[in-house]
Amino acid sequence: MRTVGIIPNLEKPRAGKLAAEVAAWLSQGGIGVCCAPEAARFLGGNIPAVPVANWAGGVGFGLVLGGDGTILKAARELAPWGIPLLGVNLGRFGFLAELEVGEVYAQLPLFLEGKGEREERMLLAVRSGEGDFLAVNEAVVAKPGISRLINLEVEVNGSPLFGYRADGVVLATPTGSSAYSFSCGGPLVAPNLSAIILTPVCPHSLFSRSLVLDGDARVKVRVEPGERRRRAGRRREAAEGAILSVDGQHEEEINRGGEVSVAPADERLCLLHRPGWSFFTAARRKLGSGEWA
Repeated sequence: MRTVGIIPNLEKPRAGKLAAEVAAWLSQGGIGVCCAPEAARFLGGNIPAVPVANWAGGVGFGLVLGGDGTILKAARELAPWGIPLLGVNLGRFGFLAELEVGEVYAQLPLFLEGKGEREERMLLAVRSGEGDFLAVNEAVVAKPGISRLINLEVEVNGSPLFGYRADGVVLATPTGSSAYSFSCGGPLVAPNLSAIILTPVCPHSLFSRSLVLDGDARVKVRVEPGERRRRAGRRREAAEGAILSVDGQHEEEINRGGEVSVAPADERLCLLHRPGWSFFTAARRKLGSGEWA
């Protein structure tokens, strides 16, 4: 292992402290370290600054110090370059993290020696009016406020599927099946599968089941005008559009008649695990007890 790229949560002082300590520990062992320029400034210039786009071919893996949100952001940054990531949980849930803080120094040598298991998972390519985005967990098209439903038309591979009058719909990867889709009643799907999970959010319908689509499916969600209602002697459109949320970290408005397209991405999420890691063991530990980790 030549170099490790360190990606700390810049909003957590504890992450900065751990990043500096791990960087010193790695350097003492003859392992190179680097981090993105904004992280280098956050850490006071103690770690060499290298743009993530220049990590390919030189960085063995990204060491992510934070919670699931930090790992999601890092995954989207590293995926185009095929760089695997190793997550250290500094948050509450830590479903995507492989290590807890107390395990870092005992377990890092295994990964530095190349003995960790590499797992690749599908990502979603999300296209909207503002551009193209990668989704690790999900893309959500939802209502912009409370106490009002929106009308959504869903199309799969060019064919109409369903019309939903609901709070929204979730389009999740198998990785994201344990996140918001799961909270909405969606199934838990093994993350090594290729699939897109379509889950309605509070549909005003007797049919509220999730659908598991083929991983090669092309899905479009169109925001339809709402029904006309009379208020103060005037008739007006009830629905005013929707909100697109990608991994809970990018949000934009979708106007009535606007579309969101979701398809499998060319990029892949690469995670590192200890030998013998099991998704089902992690799911039982993180979800089975109903307690936060």
